[in-house]
Amino acid sequence: MAEYTSGQISIAGLGNGTDFSEMISALKKIELTKANQLARWRNDWYTRLDAFDALRKELATFSTYMKTMNTPDKFLVKSAALSSPTVASVTSTTSALPGTYNLEVGQMATNSYASVKTTATSNLSSMTGTDTTFAYEYKGTTRTLNIGADTTLEGLKNIINSDVSNPGVRATILEAGNEFILQLYSAEQGSDTGISIVSGSMDGYDGAWTTMTGSDAKVKFNGFPAGADWYTFKGNNLTAYGMNMNLLSTGTTLITISTDTDKIKENVEEFVAQINKIRTSILDMTKVDEQKSTTDPEYANSQFEMQKGSTLTGNYGVQLLSSMFKTGVMDKAEGFEYLTIFPDGTFTGDMFSSLAQVGIKTDTVQGSTTFGLLVFETNEELITLDQALQMSPDGVAELFTASLKGYSDSDDFVVYQTMTGFTKAGAYDVHYEVDSGGNIINATINGAPASVDPTDGLLGMYDTSNPASGMRLLINDKTVGSHDGTVRVKDGKLTTLINLVDENFLKVYSEDPYTQKGILSILEKQYGDIIKNIDEKIDKENTRIVIWERRMKDRFSRLDATLKTYDGLLAQIESQIAQLPSGSSSKK
Repeated sequence: MAEYTSGQISIAGLGNGTDFSEMISALKKIELTKANQLARWRNDWYTRLDAFDALRKELATFSTYMKTMNTPDKFLVKSAALSSPTVASVTSTTSALPGTYNLEVGQMATNSYASVKTTATSNLSSMTGTDTTFAYEYKGTTRTLNIGADTTLEGLKNIINSDVSNPGVRATILEAGNEFILQLYSAEQGSDTGISIVSGSMDGYDGAWTTMTGSDAKVKFNGFPAGADWYTFKGNNLTAYGMNMNLLSTGTTLITISTDTDKIKENVEEFVAQINKIRTSILDMTKVDEQKSTTDPEYANSQFEMQKGSTLTGNYGVQLLSSMFKTGVMDKAEGFEYLTIFPDGTFTGDMFSSLAQVGIKTDTVQGSTTFGLLVFETNEELITLDQALQMSPDGVAELFTASLKGYSDSDDFVVYQTMTGFTKAGAYDVHYEVDSGGNIINATINGAPASVDPTDGLLGMYDTSNPASGMRLLINDKTVGSHDGTVRVKDGKLTTLINLVDENFLKVYSEDPYTQKGILSILEKQYGDIIKNIDEKIDKENTRIVIWERRMKDRFSRLDATLKTYDGLLAQIESQIAQLPSGSSSKK
């Protein structure tokens, strides 16, 4: 018997033996064809989104790593060797020129001190039995402090150190055997840091205060100053020739600065490795494999099973990203100019302006294991990385690490300032005139009006719509007449690629039309919209299937009832025939 309940339809079988549940299930599989196709289609788009997410993570890792070497002090490694390391130490050599320098330390800078022996037997011994004051003078400032009765030695030290108006004096307690000494010392070093005790009679003093005035450092550097003179300064830190030196003791030392080309080469090799990781990922996502087996569309569970391409083969967004990335890597660095050497030995341009000029190229040999990746030039008849480093390690470093670095081709003016977020890398024409009164007039930078700052006299571009905005020039030549030239603002490969990845690829999508959108975010937004539309279609299909199934069960239930009625009539007829006399049939 069939089971059917209105409102909650269930057909398990019919009285005549026909199982309509199996029939409906078979028909339902056909009806679900479109919904299943949509579900497979949606999964394909999710697969593409997963590929974008993997690419985003790799690009983010790339950007993070590039930022570990994107400044000269990180990339251009120089080392300092000292003949007498007890005289001084060198903490920074970024801009130092390779060579040997002579440093003579005639006197170390020292602090000033004021000390008094106490009767204390511990730092908690009382220094006074009555309320009193303690006053000292330091660099023209007198501080008078109120000292309460029974203030301990430790308490007196803390009162001095915690004074919010302390002009630069610290107090400490010296313990030697069973003696305790209160000592004040200047935070700064130099001959003008003397400490004078103005007043403060206490029971805990065991004698008078003794003072020692600090001294300035005295040095000669490369024989300067000559004779009996010394270069004097406060503190024991000296900056000269691009080096930061810490004085340690009197004496003479030779400082030898050398460029660590092995470390620079290591940085370049890691740069190439990181570039190749991104290129490899893009190649894997977009390649066509002619050896790949494909599945008949009728049986494929995914579009990717039907094609010889990869997840993002032919994807316009990835093609655009790949093209921009290749251009950023291999094109001439922004603001750089190719080197031109004239017959008289003069030259214009930069020593190196592209990766090819430092021995890095793209492998274009079909079938090569490194096809499409960066490789190092090995033909010594062409320039190699080792040769470039021998020629100019500073030039190699600038190609990679320059960041809004200004350069002028004219002696009339120099680039004094560029501004991150406003000034863009590139070449800009400069023009200005000087009238008979010595005033700069009719000045332009990049063809737009520039103005002279009345405070510092710098010529500047303040039009934020101009790529030269934020640039300021120091005018060297103010002779009457017209002056023209070109300035270049240079961005090295690391700067360019970091900006490209962060701004053009990884930036998060925004509905604000004035906010720059990253390529990946735009694609992810578009694919998300596609998936949303597919989900809506799947929901409609699922709703249609539910309604269809309800109707089919209703129809077959009515058919079941009708068939059972006919079965009943047939049974009655057969019963009536069976009851007829046996001879009635022969008489007819």
